[in-house]
Amino acid sequence: MISLFNCNVECNPGHFGINCMEKCPFPNYGEQCAQSCNCSLEDCNYATGCSLPNTESNGTTYFSEKIDKINQNRFYLRVGVYVFGGVLIVFVIIFMWIELHQRTKRRLDEQNMCDENVPAYDEIIISEENGGVFILENEHL
Repeated sequence: MISLFNCNVECNPGHFGINCMEKCPFPNYGEQCAQSCNCSLEDCNYATGCSLPNTESNGTTYFSEKIDKINQNRFYLRVGVYVFGGVLIVFVIIFMWIELHQRTKRRLDEQNMCDENVPAYDEIIISEENGGVFILENEHL
């Protein structure tokens, strides 16, 4: 038990000492720091005690708020994974479309290069002088 030395001044729960300036040290809490927390330092409030656990009438303690927080974090993790997966799929589709577009463009460029190397002929003359050999004449050259 904590010695109050407050000259019979009634302090608010969680406070003690001269002019009630001191807070109850862990694990104590409440009026005259007479109660003791059964939780961690982070979860124990100097005035109200354990803030997270819910205690049923049979004394069994459940950390329902912690479980809710864990479930909420799992939900956010699931949503994050779905969003990341969706974005990844969109990027893969865009990459594949760009790659397909570039391949198609390269093939067309290659075909155009082949067509440019073959001269365009205006007329074909069959000459009997060379034994029926085709002679192609091009007026553009």
